[in-house]
This record gives sequence, structure tokens and C-alpha cells, in this order.
Amino acid sequence: MKQDQLKQIKQAAGKLAQASEKTRNLFLEKLAEVVLRRQKDILQANFKDVLVARKSKLAPALIDRLRLDQKGIPGIVDKIREVRK
Repeated sequence: MKQDQLKQIKQAAGKLAQASEKTRNLFLEKLAEVVLRRQKDILQANFKDVLVARKSKLAPALIDRLRLDQKGIPGIVDKIREVRK
């Protein structure tokens, strides 16, 4: 991730923290929808991250925590929606 992307994320997080509950909840629902829609992209990026972690000789336990499979996506979406409530 590039520095300018990190800066934009921090700025957006600050704005979201100050937003109304209705706006935050709408954002969280849209985020859940995007995660479901882009799960193939997310899984491909995660696969690459796991490969880099292995090449970097990261501890196997940490690699296991990093690894995401198709069964994990609905759990992520559920957690996002729980925050919304």
C-alpha cells in the first residue's frame, strides 16, 4: 500500500468517526456488500500475502492467522454487520 493511500484511509477514518450513526451504519452495510461482491479479489490478494509471509519465514502460527478461505468471508461480513447494530 502506498503512502498516499494510507493518508487517504486515515482521513476517511477521521470523517467516518465524526459521522452520524445513520451514516456509519450505511457505510458498514455498503462495506459488507463490497466484501461479498469482491470476495474473489480478496481471496486472491490474501493468497499472495500468504506466499510473501512464507517466503519471509513468518511463524507458521501467524501464517495460519493470516490465511483466509472462502468460508471466512461470510464471517467477516457478519462481523461488519454486528458492528452496525
